[in-house]
Amino acid sequence: MCFRLGMNAAMNCTWRPSRGGLLPTQYHLHLQQSSSDLRVISTGQTSVQVQREQLKMSHRYRVWVTANNSLGERRSQTIQFKIETIVWLEAPSGLRKDEADSRSLGIVWKNPTSVRMFSELCVELGYRQAGTAHWKKVAEQDLGENSEHYALEELLPFTGYELRIRCRQKEANERLWSHWSPVVTAWTEEDSPLGKLDVWIVPRQPGASGGNITVIWKRLPEARARGRISYYTVWYQSPDGPHLLTLTMCCTHTLPTTISLFNITAKNSQGSTEPARLSLNTGLPAAEGVRMEMLNGSVWVSWLCGGGVLEYVLDWRPLVSGSNNSFNWRKIPAQNMSITVTLGEDEMLPFTAYNLSVHTLYHQGLGQPVSSLIYTRQAAPVSSPRLMVRNVMQTWAMLGWEELPLADQRGFVVNYTLYLGTSPSPPPLAPVMRMSSDSRQFVLTDLTPATSYYVWITASTRVGEGPRGRALRFDTQESQNFLLLISVIFIIFLVIFITAACVHKRTRSLTAKLLPQWCCQRIPDASNSKAAITQTRLAVAVAVDVLQTPGLELEPVIAEVEETELEEITTPLTPDPSPEGLYWSKPPSESTAQPVITSTVTYGYEKHFLPNPEDLIYD
Repeated sequence: MCFRLGMNAAMNCTWRPSRGGLLPTQYHLHLQQSSSDLRVISTGQTSVQVQREQLKMSHRYRVWVTANNSLGERRSQTIQFKIETIVWLEAPSGLRKDEADSRSLGIVWKNPTSVRMFSELCVELGYRQAGTAHWKKVAEQDLGENSEHYALEELLPFTGYELRIRCRQKEANERLWSHWSPVVTAWTEEDSPLGKLDVWIVPRQPGASGGNITVIWKRLPEARARGRISYYTVWYQSPDGPHLLTLTMCCTHTLPTTISLFNITAKNSQGSTEPARLSLNTGLPAAEGVRMEMLNGSVWVSWLCGGGVLEYVLDWRPLVSGSNNSFNWRKIPAQNMSITVTLGEDEMLPFTAYNLSVHTLYHQGLGQPVSSLIYTRQAAPVSSPRLMVRNVMQTWAMLGWEELPLADQRGFVVNYTLYLGTSPSPPPLAPVMRMSSDSRQFVLTDLTPATSYYVWITASTRVGEGPRGRALRFDTQESQNFLLLISVIFIIFLVIFITAACVHKRTRSLTAKLLPQWCCQRIPDASNSKAAITQTRLAVAVAVDVLQTPGLELEPVIAEVEETELEEITTPLTPDPSPEGLYWSKPPSESTAQPVITSTVTYGYEKHFLPNPEDLIYD
């Protein structure tokens, strides 16, 4: 291909390398003006430049290239041209919007001035809607030769369009289009918005209280807004009469619960939408035959067609607090009896629980919703339930657990699995028992008394099993048989002791009747008498004092003993009439006092060792 970058520029010719381009190759450019004028320019490159002074205007040239290397010689195709037709022009400049309305754009530009006097230009205009990838082109015959303006028709209102333009000489090679001009964006004018707003109310949470309801609506798409929405008007009917509000903010507002009817319109500079009407009377029939099937990444909902229904409303709310997405809804025409809710289209998150409800919308009001818990996509739980021990005995233990938090379930829990071992590591691989999802306790049986156990629990969905978490330890009680044996032995020994004491007491009682009295009496040991010990110590102390007195000589004391005969006691002692009868109640007076008769009292045991009176007589 040969081209020039301006009317006074040199000619550049380029070509693709031949086969065997890795081999040393010699190229020869053949430039022929007439049958006799042939010039050959040799080079080892794939391009060559011919100076402007060597070329003539209005003359036709023939050009071809030959290549020579060790593989042989090859020749290219021959091209013919005039040097004024191979000029690579600059792109047109000054592209801009001249005038516009809601459906058209007037565009103007300036062609390169350097070629106007020599040849005609072909101009190509490209445009596309902002944000799209495909460019549309205006035909050359529609633009006209050397044209510098054009009007684009059948456009969308209040829509941005990207514009670009390029040109070439009409007689030039079609490959010699100029570069595209810089892209320019132009907007059409506004038009009245189409249709009506998609309006709904946020259902109250169970147990919620308050005197307001929340009305929400979706922002109009640009294709329907056809301009910049400047404000919204809200009309509602309450017991005290109609009310009209003007709102500049989208897309929620609170209204009193006493209202029975309201409508909303959106306005731009050219007009407003149709009123979106909603009656809030309740108690009307609900949708019948509602079915919900969860697929991989979507939920299919169907119902039976009911009479008098204007629309069906499908809304969903995430049940996990703090979710990035919020309440959403879709309206379905009355003739449709099913809909599919998908992840991407409806801004739903995977592994998240949603409360999905089907509402019936009547001209008179709203029907009761039919709700269900759904997941668009499920996964294994991310944690394990909180496990606890409720009761432990010798051979069994009762375990309980709490429901897994909804944010950690990531799907419908189908069962719980218990693992039991006697060591915390490694955890056992075989499960003890699998329980249904509504179970909250389980009794482990056939345990060994006085043993430490470790137990794990997991939750499972249809996709898989969750982690085990930390092990819970508990110790079984000791065996009751051992305690019972100890108790029986203690009772036996107690019975034996009591029986022996009773037998001993009975034996002593019988022995006292059969044996002499002195055999059964207990004789005290005089050496242990406290009075005798005290008297002995006192006598020793007196004797020591006497011996230690200086100049004291001890002489024997001679005592005279006189025997007197005792008279018989004629007056008996008067005992005290007390129950004991052993003591006097008061000392006797002198007139009544009688000589005291001292007599020696001898017990039977002592009599056994004393001599009889006969022995004394004969002795």
